[in-house]
Amino acid sequence: MFLGKIGSDLQKPDGLVVITKDNLPGALLRLKLQEIYGIGARMEQRLNRAGIFTVAQLWNATPFRLRRVWGGINGVLFHQMLHGVDIRPPSSRFSKSMGHQHLLEPDLRTHQGAHDFAQHLLTKAAERLRRGDYYCRRLGLHLSWTADLGGWWDEIDFLETHDTGFLLARLEQLWQRVPPYKPLSVGVVLLDLVPAGQHQPDLFAADVQRWQRLSPLIDRINDRYRRCAIGFGLFPPDVRAFKGHAAFHRVPERWEF
Repeated sequence: MFLGKIGSDLQKPDGLVVITKDNLPGALLRLKLQEIYGIGARMEQRLNRAGIFTVAQLWNATPFRLRRVWGGINGVLFHQMLHGVDIRPPSSRFSKSMGHQHLLEPDLRTHQGAHDFAQHLLTKAAERLRRGDYYCRRLGLHLSWTADLGGWWDEIDFLETHDTGFLLARLEQLWQRVPPYKPLSVGVVLLDLVPAGQHQPDLFAADVQRWQRLSPLIDRINDRYRRCAIGFGLFPPDVRAFKGHAAFHRVPERWEF
């Protein structure tokens, strides 16, 4: 499954790559570290500090060395998955993340266009969070760049929430760190999900709890009238025109359109 995720990205959008034990590690050696599934900017920095700058060096690293880089057993698991061992996490009836990603239309491939669409995607993800009866503790932001410049990832953590307004404010904090390159795609992910039954509210944030009642009210208004009848700010027309998402790992629900 791990190598399948890498292979699915190798010749997008029209290619098909099959990775077998016979063509390992050759099929991977031309990649950059961040093109390996699970390695972002921060992990690449940690690998560099450990003297690993290429995929060839990553392949030849021992499990013990990667354990030190990852700071625990995840480094050993990563080594095994990179070498073709099919390790799957234990199944759970609870979701672990929710998010949306979108390939930007040419007119939206600007810093402002990506920003506007990130807000739109986060609004949708936050509504899914509430309808699924979850809270989240982290927000991740991902952008890929045109001209083969790779991608960028950053995240921010906070106390448990499912409030759209709060999450949009955290997105603005993340956006201050976005590099000034021309964007190709943008995505947001809500992480560290907590089922509502296990939610622990902040006893010292009465104002926050009052504001959090606003988001479910907006959900009910949109259900009664139409999608996007009311929301947090007014998105530009070319962003508002996009109602649905082509999801590869799930079937979108009717309310999302």
